[in-house]
Amino acid sequence: MPTRTLPLLALFTLLLATGTATATYHDDDPDDEGPTAAFQHDCNQLDCRFDASESEPGDAPIQTIDWDFDDNNTATGETTTHTYDQPGTYTITLTLTDENNHQDTTTRTITIDDTPPLRAQFTHDCQHLTCTFNATTSQPQDRIQTYAWTLDDDTPHTGPTLTHTYEATGTYTVTLTITTDDGDTDNATTQVHAQDPATPTPPSPTTAKNNNAPSTPPTAPAANTPSEPTPGTSAMAPRPPETPPRTPTTNPPRTPSPSPSPTNKATPPAPSASSPSKSNPKTPSPNLTQHPSPSPLSSPLS
Repeated sequence: MPTRTLPLLALFTLLLATGTATATYHDDDPDDEGPTAAFQHDCNQLDCRFDASESEPGDAPIQTIDWDFDDNNTATGETTTHTYDQPGTYTITLTLTDENNHQDTTTRTITIDDTPPLRAQFTHDCQHLTCTFNATTSQPQDRIQTYAWTLDDDTPHTGPTLTHTYEATGTYTVTLTITTDDGDTDNATTQVHAQDPATPTPPSPTTAKNNNAPSTPPTAPAANTPSEPTPGTSAMAPRPPETPPRTPTTNPPRTPSPSPSPTNKATPPAPSASSPSKSNPKTPSPNLTQHPSPSPLSSPLS
């Protein structure tokens, strides 16, 4: 049975008049343009990211964005992420709805694989002009079918390991490309340096400066010669040469004079044989009376 589209006022009038009439009213304008659904995805093993930013709105703004991941899980929003429980093939459904109730749906089938991502990598070792390359660390090994090397020449090189001899000293670019059995590829690039032993290595600026310096080793400073002051410290005057110490003259010990008794006359000490001929004069004590010796002429005649 075809659906009839009635004006809103006519629909309300019919319902009020009969109470039994049914009709479907859609506020759809045949000239309206609905949204266009589109999305991109990126999966790393079981983890996936979905992006619907490439979708375009129609004449009305987009109101809802719905995702169905085909594993009983759903999500909303322009971008979203989802982790699958196990590898397999899934159909992703994106549905857009605008404010005028226009919808658009798009689907895409993706394959989820839990194997490690393809990664090309290699090591190298150069001895003079001969370099050895090893790509056995590329992953996953069980998926890689071919190894292709580019060594700045026109000769093709293949295999997980490679030994190559360069013709002259120089720095060379090496590129490895790996390909899986299903056509996936990845590549890695590095630079290696090959050195001809007959070609001297150009000196660095530091080495050249040292080679121009005088070859005579510095002379050790003489004994008792002050060294140069360290930068950042004050300079000190050189010390004069040290002289041997003088032997001090030993003076004979002086014998102290005994203190005179108050009742006895002072008796001068007898000169010592080792004492000097001169003695220091002493001031007589004021309490002592000196009597002159009697002269022989003043003796009484017998």
